[in-house]
Amino acid sequence: MRYSRQYLDSLKQYDTRPTNPIIVKNYLHTEEYRKKLIFEQQLLEERVQAARAELEETNLMHGSSMTTDSGSVSQQLDYGNVIRQTYPNAVTAENFGARLQSYIQSDSPTFTPDNVLLAASICSDDVNGPVFGNINNLGQMPQSLQAFLGPFMAGGLDGYPHAGTTGLLAYASHITSGGALLIYIAPHIGITRDGQVGYMRRRGQNYNDLSATCGAAAAAASWIVTNGVSGPAPVFPGTGLLANPSDYQFYTLVKAIYDDAAARAAICATSDFGQQMILATEAIRNAAYNIVTSPVGGTSTFKLAYDTLFSTTSPQPAVFLTTGTFINVDDGYKAYVNVANFQQYNPTTGLFVDYTSQFNEGLQLN
Repeated sequence: MRYSRQYLDSLKQYDTRPTNPIIVKNYLHTEEYRKKLIFEQQLLEERVQAARAELEETNLMHGSSMTTDSGSVSQQLDYGNVIRQTYPNAVTAENFGARLQSYIQSDSPTFTPDNVLLAASICSDDVNGPVFGNINNLGQMPQSLQAFLGPFMAGGLDGYPHAGTTGLLAYASHITSGGALLIYIAPHIGITRDGQVGYMRRRGQNYNDLSATCGAAAAAASWIVTNGVSGPAPVFPGTGLLANPSDYQFYTLVKAIYDDAAARAAICATSDFGQQMILATEAIRNAAYNIVTSPVGGTSTFKLAYDTLFSTTSPQPAVFLTTGTFINVDDGYKAYVNVANFQQYNPTTGLFVDYTSQFNEGLQLN
């Protein structure tokens, strides 16, 4: 945070020290005066710190950036500690994007960010928009991820790859000559600065008005609880929240959680909203990963697209896949990522090979 000269000058009203030491009298060099001067300096510093704290709290409520001075950096580090109480291995989203760049380029020097096409399967939520270098907007998607080409928007509600095989076909066909493909799948969850899981504080809203994030995941978890652990499977269109024929994406989230029997049982067994959100988010992430990679009728959603486009291509293009949880934060802070896996596609076997441990070795926490 930066302070205007006018603001800093206004603090001088609290400074009672003489302003011209050249003409001061001898009593200024006495022990009594020295103690008085030290006391007044401490008092002034306390008032300055109090004023700064008040402004920072106000800016937090109104969404101003808090990452421009050492105090704000300290607050960001403290926020990271809060995040890691829920996701112990979470890193800043900015560092995650930087690691993607360095790791992919280590595979081939030609795979620079401007030669790698990104497919982002993230939620439609406005808070997942890009971070702009010169505009204070709402988004928390870091600039390090924006260095890649694109992105191709492969997601929808809560980051599930709703674009399907047709979308993957379109995306893969846009690959650059000699370039690579990078697929990023990440449902999202909010965590407030004071540790409330499943919520965040949004720009322009009252500080105490917490916003459920992801709202669609919260609604899907609510459907599961209402339906009961042994209730019937969701159908579409159905009744209640599933009655609207335009809400197929929401139905997909409900079904992803329902089909995960362990997650469904755990969600119904707890009344803790934050825990329900963690379970729902992970169930949706697993379903999203499986629909892309797991065999469906002897092949996978991605393999269908890849073979259609590149079965006769030589050499066949490299494809990287990473999934995780994108962790939204109160407005004014930097987001975090919990990495679930990092893999590379093997065209010969039609399977993704896991390199998560190698990828994570180069991740910087903050």
